[in-house]
Amino acid sequence: MLGWYRTIRFVKTVYQNLYGMVAGRVSPKTLSGPLTITTVSYRFAGEDFWQFLLFIGMISVNLAVVNFLPIPVL
Repeated sequence: MLGWYRTIRFVKTVYQNLYGMVAGRVSPKTLSGPLTITTVSYRFAGEDFWQFLLFIGMISVNLAVVNFLPIPVL
């Protein structure tokens, strides 16, 4: 049950960040790509397996939300 609530919280956070970027409150400089994801994944994997698993889950939820957006470029 905790995983369900955490996933919903991640989805809300992704939508809030996307809205913040459209509204101009979140800088586009905060965006990163596959290299940053790889670097952070490596760092988390070196520290704690459970943090790494949580990070990979967060990336997965983020990609799912972005793929559901009705924007052809994405």
